[in-house]
Amino acid sequence: MGPAQQHGIKRAEEGRPKGADTAEPEAPKKTNPWDDPDFTDAKYDMHRFGQMGDGAMDKIWDGDGMGSGNHKPSSTEPGKTLFPPGTTKAQVEGWFTSIAANPDSRPQARPHGDGWVVSGTRDGITCVVTLDKSPAVSPSAARASPPTRRPSHRTHGRPMEVIDFYRLSRRITDQLAPKISPNYRPIVLTAGGAGAWDLAIPTLVGALSEEDVVITTAEKDALRELMEFRRESLTYLEQIRTSD
Repeated sequence: MGPAQQHGIKRAEEGRPKGADTAEPEAPKKTNPWDDPDFTDAKYDMHRFGQMGDGAMDKIWDGDGMGSGNHKPSSTEPGKTLFPPGTTKAQVEGWFTSIAANPDSRPQARPHGDGWVVSGTRDGITCVVTLDKSPAVSPSAARASPPTRRPSHRTHGRPMEVIDFYRLSRRITDQLAPKISPNYRPIVLTAGGAGAWDLAIPTLVGALSEEDVVITTAEKDALRELMEFRRESLTYLEQIRTSD
């Protein structure tokens, strides 16, 4: 250590009160966003808070055959973000339940009060988690029933398949997401970017309905095909007004 460095240390010590703690200041403790009074009503069902809904983990890991889930490392489904090689199903379930109960950011309300979306990073992996009104981690549309495959002019008269669902979901999201407010747009774009169309499309429909956004008949028909393919409720879709 040179003379200049020694002099600097001495001056610093002289300016510090005698007996002062020389340790680094303690980092502020992280508070749980759910503890905000704004979310008191969201946690009414505490015995289920943060638990995995029925079928949720199976859908996340293996998919539901309708374009949702299938994020396991070995997945070959197009347009999906995958967990890193070596990740186990149990690890992912642990991340999701932890993030659901103690997210890294403020929970975002879903349209029409249909639950919440939270996010967080665990072991270096950032996950987006959907909670239903219970508020357990939502299985979204994980069902035993098959998708609705009706002939469509978009597929030249043949029934829609999962790959068609992906393509149309991406196209209609690119068209309509800019029309909804920042309250819901990040949820739609983040979910779509991860290939979680079971969250992106219903959220988009709910936002268009709640915010009374006017769209074209063709855009509404496209949303209808997507919602019917996944056997989602059409209640909010029917509320969307068209311009033609």
